[in-house]
Amino acid sequence: MFTRAIVSAPLARASVFDAISERAEDITPEYDSLKEMLKERVLESGNNIRYRYHYEDEGAKININTASSDVLEKLPGIESKILADAIVNSARRPFKVKEEILLVEGMTKDKFAQFKDLVTVYGDGKININTAGPGVLSALGLEEGLIDIIQRYRLESPGADGEQDTDDDGAFLIPASVLSDLRAFNSLSLTEEQQLLSLTNLWAVKSRITGVKILSDIRGRTGNNYLAVIDTGNKKIIAWNE
Repeated sequence: MFTRAIVSAPLARASVFDAISERAEDITPEYDSLKEMLKERVLESGNNIRYRYHYEDEGAKININTASSDVLEKLPGIESKILADAIVNSARRPFKVKEEILLVEGMTKDKFAQFKDLVTVYGDGKININTAGPGVLSALGLEEGLIDIIQRYRLESPGADGEQDTDDDGAFLIPASVLSDLRAFNSLSLTEEQQLLSLTNLWAVKSRITGVKILSDIRGRTGNNYLAVIDTGNKKIIAWNE
């Protein structure tokens, strides 16, 4: 307990500020890549204390304060027009934390557990297509085959420069190029193209607000884990959880 209070938490916060600085000095400031976001960073602070962190992008999630009932209805655990409408029309909206949605009539802990990792209360509602997972893409109305193409693009595409193992691998560089990039990578059906076109104004390729997942190792033992949410534009921590 003493190590945790005196050493662990303050150094974990220091690693968050390291993450903020890294994002501010990003070598690809116009876009994110999934590989770069998930890469584990390691910080050694001496006295056998080590921190590992990676990003968990808030921009990869659906904002429950801005999403339509049609989108919310497609989330696992909600799957009801009545409940989706209740969320959108709740007097508590905009929610300050996503757990506040549990106070909406009809919501239960079991339902919330099914979609809690797919939603956020941060950001402007744009979805980072470079980092959004299958559950989020499905809730936006994309079919399974198209979601698979997007995921393969992230893993296999050499990017705009056509060269493997460079910074733009697997990344969409601008929202307007998503359709053309995927066309060049894999044939698309008319339905798939229409689905992408319908979401053009929703896409982002860079996130200003992101989570930082911190794992600590204290003197050879697994220590406390932390999750911070940072605003890289203002260079500050906006949420902190242990």
